[in-house]
Amino acid sequence: MNKGVFLVRFRKNTYYSFASLLPILVKNFPEFSIQFIREKNPTIIADIVLNSINHSKTTKIFFFDSFMSVDVPIVKNEMLAIMKNLTKDQRKRLIAVAGGAHPTAAPINTLDLGFDISAKGEGEIIIEKIVRVILSNDSWELIPGIAYNDQGLVKQTPLPQKVVLDDYLPYSIEPSIHPPIEISRGCSFGCKFCQVPRILRSIRYRSLESIDKIVKYYYEKFNHRSNVDIRFISPNSLEYGSKDHRKPDLDSLWNLVKTVKKYPVRMFLGSFPSEIRPEFVNPKTVEILQQSDSKIVAIGAQSGNENMLQKMNRGHSLQEILDCVDYLLEGDLIPQLDFILGLPEETVNEMWDTVNIVKKFVKKNCHIRFHAFLPLPGTPWGSNPGTPVPDDIVKEVGALIQNPKVNGAFSKQLELVKPVFSYR
Repeated sequence: MNKGVFLVRFRKNTYYSFASLLPILVKNFPEFSIQFIREKNPTIIADIVLNSINHSKTTKIFFFDSFMSVDVPIVKNEMLAIMKNLTKDQRKRLIAVAGGAHPTAAPINTLDLGFDISAKGEGEIIIEKIVRVILSNDSWELIPGIAYNDQGLVKQTPLPQKVVLDDYLPYSIEPSIHPPIEISRGCSFGCKFCQVPRILRSIRYRSLESIDKIVKYYYEKFNHRSNVDIRFISPNSLEYGSKDHRKPDLDSLWNLVKTVKKYPVRMFLGSFPSEIRPEFVNPKTVEILQQSDSKIVAIGAQSGNENMLQKMNRGHSLQEILDCVDYLLEGDLIPQLDFILGLPEETVNEMWDTVNIVKKFVKKNCHIRFHAFLPLPGTPWGSNPGTPVPDDIVKEVGALIQNPKVNGAFSKQLELVKPVFSYR
């Protein structure tokens, strides 16, 4: 019989992160039920938390959240609403835990938002320890990979050992979350705008045996539908199985395709959220991508200027972007290229180079996604608000976005630069 509750804040852009964590809670703490909080109104969220505290039979109520830096203004309002509702005794019973990209990179700011614990990095090991230690009234110093306040002082514990992907399911049966299959985790490249290599530099792959079992389970669970779609999560899907992480391992990639395709499913390799670095695309990897049921291939190009690619430490050249586009088009695939404007150290001429190369790509039937630079904490450029994008370039991007082949929340992201920059 359930006598406690794990409250899980459901956010559309981060709920995948709970897919591998919820089975851990279900298995180890069967006396707790799991309740998603999907409401967006802070007052309603606060009422749900208060009601759970009042009706729970356990001494502690756990509230879990996962969010990115762009979510901080929303999270701040929600936490303020929750905390102002509580008496001192009720507040002592609530353990508010935050994880994800922002809490990992900015744990002190996360604690300032009202959370008791900011989890840093991979949560599979941390989440069980948090619950077990707190329910046992043990010292929080025994919990790896967290930051917390101890009588006014912020303490941080050492990170846990690296997670082996095969040891954890990437989905949750109940409550049901069946996301794309995470086939690799980590990145060894050092792009100055990106949090991933700072949070998860060590690269690991899910084994083919594990992928086989998951695809089989997905097919058996969802084969009542007209199509069963298999998608992947990977920072660079054509890197799967590579030992040096700098060139594709063709055998590993073909084995991945064969493992999935032995089931009557649709496979989406190279589309979001399994993007590809341009230098990994060549005639041989195009043959692999042609096995995918999506003809759109997501490519992280980031800039149309050679000098800017070097300044951001991107690790590939402009020519490799051009070659990548040609290879994909020759293979009857559609490149979907991401570009960022307003980067630190970016000149106006370099921005125009990106805009102009986008125009050429659109004429070739490429798809484009524009992004405004956001200074993410924990990155080399996290303390730099970036270069202001001139009005004429903003106007030009706005005109390009009218084309159905071009999209991106560019104007909205420009408005987020200042608030994101303030949450260090």
